[in-house]
Parts: sequence; structure tokens; C-alpha cells
Amino acid sequence: MIETLWRRADDVLTRRTSRAVLVLTADAHEPVALQGAAVVVWDVLAQPATDAQLVTTIASQLARGVDDVRADVAAARELLCRHRVLVGSND
Repeated sequence: MIETLWRRADDVLTRRTSRAVLVLTADAHEPVALQGAAVVVWDVLAQPATDAQLVTTIASQLARGVDDVRADVAAARELLCRHRVLVGSND
């Protein structure tokens, strides 16, 4: 089974504030404020990663078990996909 490799979309502008990471795609009218797990997922995706790699990396960074972070990581990745700031490939 081939896992999707996720990466940041090329046309996303970002700005980090003290409370959030703001992301804006070329076709959006307003930026999206990322907070919590979405910021961690966004930061890890500075390099492309699969869902399994995301979960393992984030669990390690937070010193938590993979089962403890899996749902939050999946929800955050889905949010980023909904706002079209991530691109997935099965290459």
C-alpha cells in the first residue's frame, strides 16, 4: 500500500504571529489562522511526510505516544487540506 506524501502547496504565503501561523493561498480572500496541532503539522511539513511520518515525528517532538497524537494530527492535516495549503501525492 502506497501512502500519500504530503507537502506544503507552492502558492501559500505564511506569516507567524505570537498566537498563530497565518496561511493564505493565491485564490483565498482571507488568511486562515492555524493554531494548536495545525501549527505543529505545518512546521513538520517544511519537509514532505506521510501520515505515519507526521505522527511519529510529532509524537517524538511532544514526548507523547503515537496513539495519543494520531487523531489530532489527522484532524490538523485534514484542516490544512480543506484550506488547500497541502498537496498530496502517491508517487
